[in-house]
Amino acid sequence: MNDTADGVAERVRSLLRSGEGKEQIVRFNQLVARVESKIPTLRGLRKKLHRRAGVHLCINASRAQNATDRRGVRMSVRVHGCECGTVKVDSDKKPTFAPSNRCLFERYDYDKVRGLEWEDPAVAGFIKACVDAVDRNEVRTGRPEASVESNLISRMKSGRVGLWRFQQPVCLAGMPLQVPCQSPRRDLNRG
Repeated sequence: MNDTADGVAERVRSLLRSGEGKEQIVRFNQLVARVESKIPTLRGLRKKLHRRAGVHLCINASRAQNATDRRGVRMSVRVHGCECGTVKVDSDKKPTFAPSNRCLFERYDYDKVRGLEWEDPAVAGFIKACVDAVDRNEVRTGRPEASVESNLISRMKSGRVGLWRFQQPVCLAGMPLQVPCQSPRRDLNRG
């Protein structure tokens, strides 16, 4: 197997020319169209949340394409790229928080913040404790690239002069967008 950049590029080109590759492109374009139609809804829901220091709100394509004003949407609350919870936002109720990643953040009043409103000081305290824990290396996220990704997104979104001033992360309603993709390794190794 040729694992050089040219070898990988050739396998990708071959996949894209195949019937399966063309079907995947059609499905991806349909996903993009469904997600794009939800941008106004997502912007309105995102405006209901005030920003918190050290936090990125992210949304994945699956959740974004199903967002409605009434049912709302769950957004991932991330500290240094690691999910510490989700916030559910809809047009009828106040946004509510649900912690996640119990194995990492259980000792920071994990169960006490479940179902509280986003504005609740206990939620702010929990999130700050999670940020501080990752800063002090008290918890190991198991994904060091998550922190790198988070820092990169922050620098790109800042728009300041520097290395990343002409680069922008893919965002949806101001939130970094996560698009699930099949493992390229699995697809490239077929045939």
